[in-house]
Amino acid sequence: MARKLLFRFAMRSTCIALGVAGLASLLACVEADYSGTEFACDETAPACPDDMACIAGVCSLLDAPTDGTTGGQNNDDDDDEVNDGEEPDAPGDDEEDDEPERDTSQFADDFNRPDSPDVGNGWVERSADGFALADGAVAHATPGISFRDRTLYRPTDEDGSDFEASIDVVFSTVDPLGHPQIHLRVQRDELTRTGLLTGYVVYVDDDSSLVIDRLIAGEFTRESRINIDRPVVGDLYRLRARIVGTNPVRITATWEHNRDGGQSVRSTTTQDDSPERIATPGAIGLAAHTEANDFVYDNWSHARLDE
Repeated sequence: MARKLLFRFAMRSTCIALGVAGLASLLACVEADYSGTEFACDETAPACPDDMACIAGVCSLLDAPTDGTTGGQNNDDDDDEVNDGEEPDAPGDDEEDDEPERDTSQFADDFNRPDSPDVGNGWVERSADGFALADGAVAHATPGISFRDRTLYRPTDEDGSDFEASIDVVFSTVDPLGHPQIHLRVQRDELTRTGLLTGYVVYVDDDSSLVIDRLIAGEFTRESRINIDRPVVGDLYRLRARIVGTNPVRITATWEHNRDGGQSVRSTTTQDDSPERIATPGAIGLAAHTEANDFVYDNWSHARLDE
């Protein structure tokens, strides 16, 4: 770069001298190309600087190529981008830092976490002593809490109307059974008041029956039930519940028994078209009755069907 500037200065100084010498020399000088490293030369023009030679009527740098391309040494400083002291953007700086929106249409939990008095993973307990994590499952160790208050619900952003849900159940005693249950469309405006509960409940009753019921302000108002075999201590059972529609509301309860590679299934469905039906969206989750340590829950899953 410095060489180019010096050359241009030399040529312009020469032009001044040529102007004194004669008009023709001045015009030849003025017609020269000042944008590069070349300058016209002939018998009337001045001699080229020491580091240049007159080649084909043009003053060119001595290290310049003679194939018609522009000559001169490469100066990296001419090609570098100017950095004003600011750090260059790191890859991804222009991307949004927000985490992707959580999928609330489905959820599964194997409860495989360290023992804790809190279930965690987004579960909301209505009673602080209602449930606890123990040996990778959900236990209910404190006796005397009604199923209306011993509840374990998913957070509000997972509320909905139409659901399929399931939970695994393993009994440690079958006298009593402890009423394993799934709650559907639970109305949240009553969850802050002890003993109140409005929603649908699918549960196993102590008389060895599978029940679908509707609760209004904590009171049973509609019941459908079928008989099931008495559960076996230590065997794996799965309680399933499905709810769809608003008029009528259609609820299905299923009780599966898995043993020795086989499976037995009992299922019942009921429709609620009464004025008291619960057609509005609500919470989904689990509950257990007053007995303690009679079963554990494991492997919850649900999917919202009203997308």
